[in-house]
Amino acid sequence: MNGPVWLPLSLCSFGPGIGMLAYYIFYKDQYYFYYNLGYTKKKLALMVFACNAIIALPFLLIYLILRS
Repeated sequence: MNGPVWLPLSLCSFGPGIGMLAYYIFYKDQYYFYYNLGYTKKKLALMVFACNAIIALPFLLIYLILRS
């Protein structure tokens, strides 16, 4: 696989995990804010993954269509 394919795949797979780890390290106290609004860590992680997929998958589809 070449470069343009790796961007959406890495955004959808590694991005949320690295983002959640960095958020846990640097902004640990802000989880209480989200928890008070009714969001658990699991729900936040799923929402981040869904947003990344919504952003990345159209780019991947456009690339695959233009490639063929």
